[in-house]
This record gives sequence, structure tokens and C-alpha cells, in this order.
Amino acid sequence: MAAQKCQFYMKQKKRNCKFDAKPGELYCGNHLFVGAGQGEMRVPCPVDSRHTIFESELDAHVRKCPGRIQKEVAQARPFYNENIHAGSEDEPELPTVAQGGMSQRRRASAKMLGQATLLVLIKKIEVAYCTWCSGQIPESILLPNNCEPFLKEDHVRPFSLKHAAQQASIIGNMDRLGMLQNAESSVAVEFGAGRGYLSSMLSDVTPIKQFCLIDCGSVRFKADRSMRKSTDVDLQRLTCNIRDLDVCRIPQLREENRPWVACGKHLCGAATDFTLRACHAANAQMGGQQMDERRTGHASIDSDNHVHQMEGASNLRGMAVATCCHHRCSWRSYVGKALFKEAGLQPHEFALMSWMTGWALCGHGSSGAHGGRARPGATCPPKDNQDHSCREGQAEQEGGEEGDSRAAAQGAGSQCQAEAGEFLSREVRMEVGRKCKRLIDEGRCHWLRGRGYRVELVKYTSPAMSGENVLILSTPALASPQ
Repeated sequence: MAAQKCQFYMKQKKRNCKFDAKPGELYCGNHLFVGAGQGEMRVPCPVDSRHTIFESELDAHVRKCPGRIQKEVAQARPFYNENIHAGSEDEPELPTVAQGGMSQRRRASAKMLGQATLLVLIKKIEVAYCTWCSGQIPESILLPNNCEPFLKEDHVRPFSLKHAAQQASIIGNMDRLGMLQNAESSVAVEFGAGRGYLSSMLSDVTPIKQFCLIDCGSVRFKADRSMRKSTDVDLQRLTCNIRDLDVCRIPQLREENRPWVACGKHLCGAATDFTLRACHAANAQMGGQQMDERRTGHASIDSDNHVHQMEGASNLRGMAVATCCHHRCSWRSYVGKALFKEAGLQPHEFALMSWMTGWALCGHGSSGAHGGRARPGATCPPKDNQDHSCREGQAEQEGGEEGDSRAAAQGAGSQCQAEAGEFLSREVRMEVGRKCKRLIDEGRCHWLRGRGYRVELVKYTSPAMSGENVLILSTPALASPQ
């Protein structure tokens, strides 16, 4: 006879827990206390809140928690430098919603603004957009000839045709700006690599043979295996949050001082800012080191990691970063604070604008009476990117109280989303969302230009293929002759 399953209903997953119930009980050990008020209370692990443990076993668990062990291993790696690219200035204080996350608090803050104040903020966004954003983002949808085999319908690939087209366009734009010159001696560093399919295509269509793939988590079904089958490819995969990554200490760059190029497809929210900051810090430090060592015998970089324009030649060929998930940006990590301050936009308004970027892509029903109401719970484009660096749903674990408290918070936040801005038509909300996204990306471009880079913001694929279709292309004004 099969064991009875736990009867606890998990709101976020919209189903019952699948664990076996304890003999003679309706609930499993995880839910016995919260469901029936019996047994011992479970609490979130202080090291990794994605799982819970019995309160009496807390101290013993912390000493052997796999999360703690993994963190210690990560901290021992030579390229790890905690919060080196985290940014500065604290996050603005926002109201809490049932202890919900940042997205829920931003929704609550938007609701509390009221209609009049929200319209004032939208007016400020319009003025800033007219001041800083000239014209439409130009299209640069490129399909290089050497990528054509990947774009054939009958080509066997581990990803869909639309992802192949996006990867090909990113590579085409990198080549257009000269980032792939002398590729045979370069290292390609892919940030937020996920399964690594962008690097895989790079290895197939360019002479690049040195690759470094960076991602904060382990990934299944990755392209590493097929890349390593090529005997002349040198591949390293580093498991590290980009926020904590000292690029100068990546072995392939540190040991041989090779030219390198940075790329990333759909870097989620703050990961884009971490990447830009990490690449610039390495660019300035490596190039500045060449000048400083000739003049003083040692390298210099300020203690706050706020390195500025390049003085010496750099080995960085360029950066190609496809942005994504602007609703997950944070003021602390954001590199474009200067533009927002010049535009008169405050940190708490940035937080609201970040939330409002969700209006551009989803969260709306069909147009109809009253302009179409928001669809609760939709704040991110569909998760169809197989090599996407944004994996928001990873945190939830089977059987745990925390997930259900989060679900309650998310439900409250979704209600806030349905109410904030519902007086606006669907078309107006989408336009405001697009302008918020553009301003956030323009702030990033402004930051790069202020540090001596040539910058382009282009649409590298059609909106029909991906709603997240903007690519930041940046090349240093000075580059090492090779």
C-alpha cells in the first residue's frame, strides 16, 4: 500500500506537498507543525534560507550545512573578492509587504504613491527621457555568414532557432566593432554563461580557443562537454557571483596577459552592472598597471574600486552585454547613478522605475474596456531562454514554510501591481515601461562614456523574437596593439 502524501497545500506551487506524510498523520515532518500544530517547529537555515531545519538542530546543522561549505570553498578561490563590485550607497527604504522581497516592496511603494504622485513621477520620467534619450534605439540585427549553418531549420542544435539567431547577432555585432580581431590569441570571457551556448557558437565560428565561462550556479546540460571535445580549446568554468569576481585574477588573463573580450547574453538585472563594473576595473587595472609599472615600478588603483579613465593601453577588446530583467536592478549596484541624479531622479524613484519596467513586456491583459487591467503576478518575460542567466525560480524547495510565506507576500504584491497604475491605459503603461528601461540602459552607457569608452546601444534582435532585445556594445578608447 502506497504511503499517504502530505496534505499541506503549497500556495506558490498551487499544489499539495509531494512528501510522504508521517505514519498516522496528515502531514510530512516539514509541515506537521504549521499544518497541525504538532511536533517541533522548523526554521529557515541562517546560511541558506532556501531550506528549513528543526529549531533544536540549528547549531549542529550550521556546522555541516552544504551551503556553508560551498561558501567557504568559494571564498578560498584566488579570484574571489567579496562584494568587490557591489557598488555604493544603501538601497532606499521601502515599505514591507508580509516580509516579501524587493519586488513586492516596490509594488507596495507604487500603490502608496497614489494617482497624483504617480503621475508626477511619470512626468519626471518623460522629461528625463526627452533630455537623455535621443531618438529610437537603432537596429543592428546581423547574421554573419559563418553562423549560417546554425540558422538552418534542419541543423541539430541543443537550443531553439531563435536563440541561435540571437547568438549570431551578438557575435556579428562584436565582429563589426573589431572585438574579434586577432581572435586566435584572445580569451573570451562569458559572464552569466548559463549553459555556455554563446561561447560554444563563438568557438565554432571564430578562431578563439581560450574561453572562461562564469556563472553563480552549477548548470546541467551545458555546452562544456562538446567544447572540450575539441583538442585545441582551453575552457575554464568558474562558479562565482560576478559581484565577487576579481577579473584580474582569472588564471587565463593573469598568467599570460592575453587580449580578451567580454560578452553576456541576458544578464539579469544587477548582473549587468556587476559585469560592467568588473570589466572596467580589470581594464583600468591592467592598462594602468602597464603605465604605472613603467613610471613607478608598481600598479595603482584606488581603494574604493572607483577607477576612472584609462591612461595606458588595455588588453580588453570590448564588451557585448545583452541586458535583461530591469525589474531586478538595485540602486546600490547600478552604475548609472550620475545620470539619474543629473535628471533629478531620487534613489526611491529609481526603485519604482525599476519595478515599472515590467509594464513594458508583460503584466497586462488584452486591450479592452478601461484600457486593460494588469495580470497579477507577471513581472518578468517568459522564461524561454535556455541559456538565460536569470533563474528566479531556483530558490523554492519542496516542503518548507518559507516558500509559503513568500507565496503570501507575492500574492499581496501582485494585488499592489494590479492597483498601482490601473487608471492608465495598457498602451500608456507599456510606453512608460519602455522609457524606464531605456533610461536605465542609458545610465549605463553614460557611465561607460565617462570612463573613456566608445558605446553603442542597439537592438540586436526583433521584439517578436525576444522582448529583451537591447545590446550594450562598448570598446575602450585605447587598446594594446597586437
